[in-house]
Amino acid sequence: MDYTLTVAVSIAAGTAALTSAFPALSPATVPICLAVLAVITLLNLRGLGYAARAFLLPTMVFIVRLLAILAIGLLHPLALHAAPLSRSLLPARRIPGKPEARPTAVVVPVTGVSRLAQYGISVALSISEDVEAVTVVRSGAAEESERVRELQRQWTRWNPGVPLRVLRTEYASVARPIVGFVDRLRRHCNEPVIVLIPVALPDRLRYRFLHNHVDLVLTRELRYRPDVVVARVPVPVHVHGRAAPLRTPVSRSRAQAKASRGRYQPGGCARPWDGETLG
Repeated sequence: MDYTLTVAVSIAAGTAALTSAFPALSPATVPICLAVLAVITLLNLRGLGYAARAFLLPTMVFIVRLLAILAIGLLHPLALHAAPLSRSLLPARRIPGKPEARPTAVVVPVTGVSRLAQYGISVALSISEDVEAVTVVRSGAAEESERVRELQRQWTRWNPGVPLRVLRTEYASVARPIVGFVDRLRRHCNEPVIVLIPVALPDRLRYRFLHNHVDLVLTRELRYRPDVVVARVPVPVHVHGRAAPLRTPVSRSRAQAKASRGRYQPGGCARPWDGETLG
């Protein structure tokens, strides 16, 4: 009885911690508990040695992380960095200047003409008039050249009012060419850059793990650029049945957009570009 209660409480607590860290797993709380229970049962049936070896690594990781938390808790009260940082961010007896609106460039990664591209560009145009869409293709592949020509025809027919930059790469990495394009913008234009990534959000949990998660890769690569903001735009998608209707942001006139962003002239920065432009 004691062992049964211990296992039940441990599984429930561990699953609660997992769903707290990843809220998307909340609908699958009961299946996760049953799966963990099945694994523990299988290990116990194989013998005590199998169960001990299986839980040795998680136990060691837990102990090391607990010791790290204790070390950080003991060193944090010293706060050797707090005083200089506080003086830098909060100057004594000095009021910071008023916030100023600055022209902002928005980069929207797309894979083609789709609902994701439509929603992402709509949100980007609600933020700034300086919007560019980018797509990544493999260089040297015949099928990719045909894909670019077909994309050009679709983009011209769609005509979203935003140019599409074609980034060519010799590798399978999608994030690296986009990071390079953003770095070129930062070097040539003195304005913040927002990378707005439309992300499909399927209604079925199991389909969410099948996406490439390029938003996470771009966030990791660009997080140390002080003038770059990476934002995700989730787009709900119904896998079965009809697609969920998109609530496209209400378009505004150019005068209203300028007034809402402050009194400044849009940046006339010449875009550094030596590749293809569609649209």
